Amino acid sequence: MSEHASTVLTPQPAAPSPEPRVKKHTASSGREFLFDSITTERIDTENTDASPWSTFFTGLLWVGYSIAIAVAMILVWSAARELLR
Repeated sequence: MSEHASTVLTPQPAAPSPEPRVKKHTASSGREFLFDSITTERIDTENTDASPWSTFFTGLLWVGYSIAIAVAMILVWSAARELLR
């Protein structure tokens, strides 16, 4: 068994490391990096398909936001009117 240990334990050549995909940030490439990250984020969010339920809940959320804003405006208007009296 000891005569086979040298063939099993021979060192293997190291795998080459892959090149990094991220560009190094310099002052001139900062703007390009910003635009690249925005477009990548938009591409990632556009790939999701909206189901009818998610569309319904999104609409319901916006209706709730608009009602909350209207109520807040009415309360502020009412309080301001009372303060001016």
